[in-house]
Amino acid sequence: MNARIGALRKRMARAHAHVALEKMADDWCIEWYTAAANRKTLPDPNGFVLRVVAAGFRLPTFGPVMFYLDDCRSKNKEPDPERLFRALLPRASRG
Repeated sequence: MNARIGALRKRMARAHAHVALEKMADDWCIEWYTAAANRKTLPDPNGFVLRVVAAGFRLPTFGPVMFYLDDCRSKNKEPDPERLFRALLPRASRG
């Protein structure tokens, strides 16, 4: 039975990672929108990367993520959760 559970976990690991990263992107954007609506300081883009790393993900795409979030911050526009997720996992399909 444990072998079957282990095999199922291994098979679902990628889907679980996608869901976790989608949720992180959505949560981060909600924090950004809330701060902007309340006229508070926008969250630091480094905080998002640190959250992803703290969750155990090591991705080669942190550069594009930082570029996208810094661009949003400098142009005073709200980040899109879909684009943020795509910056993290460019080949992944969301949903």
